[in-house]
Amino acid sequence: PGDAVLDLFAPANYAEFARVLAPGGLLYKVIPGPEHLRELRQLAGLPPKDEAGDEGLVHSHFEKHFQLVEEAALSSTLPLTEEAAHHLIHMTPLLFGRDTGALPVAELTHITIDGRLLVGRPPETE
Repeated sequence: PGDAVLDLFAPANYAEFARVLAPGGLLYKVIPGPEHLRELRQLAGLPPKDEAGDEGLVHSHFEKHFQLVEEAALSSTLPLTEEAAHHLIHMTPLLFGRDTGALPVAELTHITIDGRLLVGRPPETE
């Protein structure tokens, strides 16, 4: 068993997280915030991220399975090289199934990473 599980912008398997955590262990889960990948959304002509929808659903799902201990906003805008922008465009699920060949990749010079850190522990079992 481990002292911590880290889940970054990924689907959660809360039963598995609880199974592998040592007693007193914590889950650190980062979920996308409203500004996450804003520049890429704009470049691809996608609508802004729904501020209340997905984040609220993921947050409430977290609290159904883990006791929320702490929460914090995390946000940073980072510079991108053209090579890094190409990698981002090809790896992000945001653009899966879309034709990305015509995107003006050179215009993507920075990217905002925005999230909420949820820290929790499994509910106590009797």
